[in-house]
Order: sequence, then C-alpha cells, then structure tokens
Amino acid sequence: MSTPEERRIAHNENNKRYKANHPERVKEQRRVWAVTHKEDRRKYREANKEKMNKQSKEWYYAHKEELYGITKDIYNDMLEKQDYRCAICGVSFAVMKPCIDHDHTTGRVRGILCHKCNRGIGFLDDNPGLLRLAAKFVEENT
Repeated sequence: MSTPEERRIAHNENNKRYKANHPERVKEQRRVWAVTHKEDRRKYREANKEKMNKQSKEWYYAHKEELYGITKDIYNDMLEKQDYRCAICGVSFAVMKPCIDHDHTTGRVRGILCHKCNRGIGFLDDNPGLLRLAAKFVEENT
C-alpha cells in the first residue's frame, strides 16, 4: 500500500502527463472554468487581496530573473538610477507600468521603459534606422 505522499506524487505526475499530451483540451477547460467561475474568482481575489498581491509580486520578480537574468535588487537599482522614470520619455512609473527593455538578439537588458516606449521600439523591430525614420517622419509632419 502506498503512502498519502506517494499517491500525491503519482497523481501530480499523471496530471503533468495529461497536460503535456492534451494542451488544447486543457486550455479549453481552463477557459470554460474561468468564464463559469468569474464571480467566484472575483470574490476570492477581493477576500484575499493581500495574499494575491504578495504572490503576484513574488511571481513578478521571479519571472524577471528567469527571463532577463536580473534579480530584484538589480531591477530596483535600475529603477533608482533612472529616477523611477522611463529612459526614453521620462514618464513616472507611478503613472505608467515599467517594462524591462532588452535586445532580442543578445538578450542584454538595455534599461527600463514605459509600456508605450517599449512597445514602440518593439513594433519597429528594435531597428535604429526605422526608429530614426519614424522620428524624422513625425518631425516633418507636425
């Protein structure tokens, strides 16, 4: 007879296999569940605001380290050096959510930008020539 811990591990492994073998089915099940439990989810988030915020912040910093190789301390140092403002437009991060800008070829982090500036660079494929042409176009047509 197996222990409760062994049964839990076996159950988790079975779930992982199912998810790996049926990704579309799992995605659809999650979508349906989210729609049918919308109010329950809202009530849970409201009742557990502090816990949700803490988990969200922990995930946020772990995600940054995983994606960009920068720790919470490095990230906070970068924000401080930029005076908590976008490196391009200067908007305060109290107003606009900060985004880590990085070179998609090398992965090197360039700085922290606001969402708009980060998306603008991304939409122009991080191409300095296109960025200069876009700036020239705007300057000549205002």
